[in-house]
Order: sequence, then structure tokens, then C-alpha cells
Amino acid sequence: MDMPGMDHAAQAADAGTPTFAVLLRIVLLVATAVVAGSGLLRPAIRTHTRRTAVSVWIAAGIAVLADALSVAFAQAGIVVTVVQIVLTVAIAALLGKPRPVAVISVLLTGLLIAEGSQEAAGGLWFVLDLFFVLAAVVLLGAAGYLATVDIQDWRLDRSRVRTLGLSAAAVLAVTGIGQLLASGIAFDRRLYETAYGLVMFAGAALAVLVLIALLLRRYARIASRAAAIAVVLSFGAWTAVAAIPEPGALPTPGVPELTHVQLAEKQVPLLVTPNRPGPNLVHFPDSAGRNLTVAGEDGHRVRADSRPGAEGSWAKVNLPAGRSTLTIGGEEVGVDTGTGPALPQAVGPDGPECASAALGSLVTGNRNVLHTCPADALSPGDARDLRTTVGFLAGRGARVITLAGDASARSTAAQRIVRAAAARRGVVIADHPRPDGALLVVSGWEHATGTLVRTRRAQQENPLYAYGNYLAPWLLNAPIVNSVPTSELPLRFDPRVRESLEFSVALENLFGGENPSTAAYRSWAAETSAPVDSGLQIYGCAQVNAMPMDAMGDMGKPYPGQWIPDGTIVPVTGVLR
Repeated sequence: MDMPGMDHAAQAADAGTPTFAVLLRIVLLVATAVVAGSGLLRPAIRTHTRRTAVSVWIAAGIAVLADALSVAFAQAGIVVTVVQIVLTVAIAALLGKPRPVAVISVLLTGLLIAEGSQEAAGGLWFVLDLFFVLAAVVLLGAAGYLATVDIQDWRLDRSRVRTLGLSAAAVLAVTGIGQLLASGIAFDRRLYETAYGLVMFAGAALAVLVLIALLLRRYARIASRAAAIAVVLSFGAWTAVAAIPEPGALPTPGVPELTHVQLAEKQVPLLVTPNRPGPNLVHFPDSAGRNLTVAGEDGHRVRADSRPGAEGSWAKVNLPAGRSTLTIGGEEVGVDTGTGPALPQAVGPDGPECASAALGSLVTGNRNVLHTCPADALSPGDARDLRTTVGFLAGRGARVITLAGDASARSTAAQRIVRAAAARRGVVIADHPRPDGALLVVSGWEHATGTLVRTRRAQQENPLYAYGNYLAPWLLNAPIVNSVPTSELPLRFDPRVRESLEFSVALENLFGGENPSTAAYRSWAAETSAPVDSGLQIYGCAQVNAMPMDAMGDMGKPYPGQWIPDGTIVPVTGVLR
């Protein structure tokens, strides 16, 4: 899950020197919290000594210096930085005036809370962060007075001070534990196997230690100083955890594993399907680059290569049952295949389409076990649409259809459907190219790409398929349709509408710019109630790109979410009945 309340150091983490920027952020927030806490407690602590004033000025100076450096090294906002500096200096200057300084301290504390929880408004993390920061500010302020004022000279009710400190410590402990529990890693191995988990645990444990220390009345002075150190460290951990990459969900046997690996100083996504014992496909997007190798538990290295009809690169590796690791470029990725049966069709010729369907489901955030692949069976809807397509071609005057299929269960069933529909319409089914007919491809991605590449070459030499190149609905995928200059598909959803474009953008963001496919969209739509049947229309795909260069997006596409790069897809018929 995302940590919306934990991104206050993300800006620092993205800077050119992340380690320095994160340390700078920790120093800034701790020093600012000490100043805010000193001012916040000033009305309750009437003794105001020179040592107290000097200590607050020192903390304010450190905060101001860290603020200034944050602008240069952590890309901090200038306006917020100036406001924070003004409030910090004002508290130090007006420390002798309890009421005004308390008001300013409230504002500075609010700024700390807003800065630390800016994306969590209304959520659980905002509540946890709010009370955590408030408790830490109170305790850090008390620690500052404890270090500079002899407790014997405090002219206030000692029991009230103790109650205030214990209350703040209790809030700190509860919210620290709450953050750990809300992180979702409190009860699995990510807690102790990842830096993120260790820092989260340290922050919560130190918060509890603060409360325990303040409860030790017999050793009050030593315990109070130990509590002060624990508060600083706990608050520092709360600040630092945002700069640590959040660990992904634990691998679930049978659930395709989407994770990341650090390659050439960048995070590269990878997909492992079907994540079961035996053969598995490891898929990288085109943006990951080439010359990638993958090694399984046995150490055997496999080169990730392209596969016909699919984007990116693919490596077929054997994984043992249970937990193991993949090694990619010297980096290790943990997987867990469980003990279930293998799913051989997920790594065969139709494996990339199966992986695309899995990606579509993962876009929703759901982690579903992969039981079957799209090529395992012909859906009733696709069968109906293929019959309609044959009728449409017959209505246009096509008397011959060259049918291209393969041995998969879906294609075998589709060929029977097409032959039966053609027989009813008096259309001849040919198994070889005919210049006077139409081509209808009902195979899987790999076989379809080979068919279309041969078709393109043949059409460059002689007229072929006067009635066009037609593809089954499941063949809408950029590498396939771009294998020929033009092609047509029967579709019940419009790739140009808002939902389709939003899905395409989400898939691009999830997996390094990967383009969508029919299989991916259908998986996503099944879990999001997106439209999948707006009526059957024939859509034309063409390698045409008339967009100006200044409209090109980061992925080289004319606009975000476009399904066919360097091409277009538009309906060429109305709704077919």
C-alpha cells in the first residue's frame, strides 16, 4: 500500500545527493520541532533562563541553516521555506513573551504537520501523523527545557508536568505503533528483511521506549534524558522512512509477480508469470533496454529476447517450488512459487498474451491467481463476433476468406466457427493466400505476427487480399497490427474513449511504457466495471501518424494513452447487427 503520510522526505530523496538531502531533512525537522516545542510549552514553564534562550537560538539557527540548504540541495519550496524561517526566528526572539510565542509555535507546529502529511488529508495517515508530530513536538520542547533548567527551580505544579509528558509519550507510542500496523508489514518478513521495515520498527519501538522511560520514577533524571534521546531518534526515523523504497507485496504463489530491480541506476519493472513451480516467463518492458540476462536458483543464465507479437523482452527460466531468487544484472529478486501444479501454457507461444492479461489485472491493484490463459478457450462473445465478421465480409461481396489459425484451443474452436459461418453464407474458406478474397487471422500472437509479416512482404510485390486483412478481436496489440500497413478488427469496446485511454496510461505507468492489448483491457475491465460492450464495430488500424512533433508525449506517442504507437485506430463501420 502507499504511504501517503510518509512522503515528507520524498522531495529530498529525489535530489541529486539523496543521502545528504535526507540527513538534512532529518536535522531540519528535529531542530524545528525543538523550537516549536519550546515555544509551545513556554506558558506552562515560567522559569526563563539565559541557557534556555541560548539553546533555543542554537536550535533555531540549525533549523534556518538547514532550511536554506534545503532550497539548494533538496529543491524545497521557497515560499514555505521563508515562512518556516520567519516563524522559527520569531519563536527564538519572543521566548520571553509566553502567550505570543505560544501562538507562533502553534503555527509552526501546524506547518510541520502539514509538511509531513500533505498528501494524507482526510486519511488514517493524516490522523496518525498529526498526533505523532504533536506529541513529538511537546516531548522535544520538554527535553530542551530539561537540559537547560534545573527542575528544582521550575515554578509550576510538578504533577502537571509529569502528566503532560506522560500523555505526550502515550500518544507518541500509540501513533508509532499505529503507523507500523498501518504500513501492512508488521506481521511478515518484510519487517526484518528490508530497510523500510527496520526503520519503521525502530521508530515505533523508540516511541514505546519513551513512554517506558518516563514511567520509571525511581530513576527520573536518567530516564528523562534517555527519553529525550529516544524522541529525537523516533522522530528522525519517522522523517527518514519516506526516503527508503517501500517494499512490494510479498510474492504469492500462483499470482504473477510484478516487482522492480535496480539496473544501471534506474528502477526497472519486471513480471514473473505464472509464478508457479517449473517454467516461468520473466518479462521486461522495452524501456528496460536490451542485453538483459536472468538466472534462476540453479545459476543458469538465460538471455531475455523479444518474442513475435509482444513488446519488451522475455526470458524463460525454471523455478523450484517455494521461495527462491532470480538474479538480474547482479541484483536479486525474491519469488515464491508455492507447491501448486505448473501452468505450461503460460510460457508457450501464447505466454506473452497470458502475461498481458495478468498485467491488466495488476493495474487494478488486485493480486489474482493465474488459473488459465486467454488462448485456452474461445469465449462466447468472440465466437459471436467472428460469425458477424464473416457475415460482414460476405455482405461486402467477399466470396473467399483465407483462414489463418494455429493449434491452440481458442484458435481451433475459432476455425470451426468461421468455417461453419462461411458455409452458411456460401463463402469459400481457403488455406492459402488469394488475391480476390480477405484474410482472417484467428491464431495467437506469435503465429499471427508471422502470418502478417509474410502478408506484408507478399503485398509489396503483388495485389493480395482485395477485401483486406482482418484480425480476431484478441489480436489488438501494437506489434501485431503494426506488422502490416493496414488491418481491421471486430471490437466491442472503443480504444479511443476515456476509460480505454485511462487504462492505457495506467498500464504505461505501471510497466515502463508498455502498450495495452485486448487481453490486458479485458482483465482490467472485468475488475473495474469499465465498458466492454458498446456494440460490435469494425475498427481499422493504420500506420499513420499525423500529429505534430510538439504533441508527442514522453513515450513517443502523439497523446497519452494511445493504443497504437506511430499508428491510429478508428471505427470504419457503425454498430453491426
